[in-house]
Amino acid sequence: MEKIRISSIVILFAVFTFVFTSCEKEDIANTADAVATTEDDAAAEGMFDDAFDQAEMYENGITKNATFDYCQPTITIDFPEMMPYPRVVTIDFGTEGCEGKHGAIRKGKIIVTVTAFFLESGSKRIVTFDGYSVNDFQIEGTKTVTNMGKNESGNWVRKIEIDGKVTKPDGTEITRVATRSREWVEGADTPLFFWDDVFSITGNATGVNRKGVAYTADITTALIKARNCRWIQEGVITIVSGENTVVIDYGDGTCDNVATATINGEEKEIKFKW
Repeated sequence: MEKIRISSIVILFAVFTFVFTSCEKEDIANTADAVATTEDDAAAEGMFDDAFDQAEMYENGITKNATFDYCQPTITIDFPEMMPYPRVVTIDFGTEGCEGKHGAIRKGKIIVTVTAFFLESGSKRIVTFDGYSVNDFQIEGTKTVTNMGKNESGNWVRKIEIDGKVTKPDGTEITRVATRSREWVEGADTPLFFWDDVFSITGNATGVNRKGVAYTADITTALIKARNCRWIQEGVITIVSGENTVVIDYGDGTCDNVATATINGEEKEIKFKW
């Protein structure tokens, strides 16, 4: 009888250990997937934003002064209808790599179709890519930016639509479809000087992370992004991926790559690599 009791205890302990270990491994896997989704969404967001910043700056000839940028790509402007607009601006960073602000190495071409002057309500910037990469992250797809005019606060608002893909240096892919509203809250009085611009961003996105896991991302508190900072500085995004919910808080306005991610109720500091 004593042997039977001992055997029963051993079996129960083994079962408990197996269940506990399995749950622990599942929690670790869920956290890893959630972190991957968070990093991938931020990377795709940042890269498409950066591409549009490059398009606007070079299209308007703002970076001729080395104070603004270190890289001087070849700019070609075509006028298909022999009128000022529409125009097609090709920004060619070459195949060797061109180092710009924040140390980013760009290669390939950004192609911008411009329908009208950028401060004209209804004007569009349609951005596509030809062999374009940043730090060996390959960027493909389309970003369309439409000037929606001024809002009730007197600030310019742009509608942003993204349908794109980012291929990482290791060959894994991030796909993303997003709709954003970007309010120009500071710097509009100096439209040809970019580095004092600050934007308030709202909207949502869907995507698939590097592990093939689908997700949704909703901005629950407006994101604040200054053009002279590489990172989002304020705001909150809620990401849902399978059974995981991640709430990302970008902080108090400090320009850094650190955010707080609450993953299924547990806080974790995340440092973005892009």
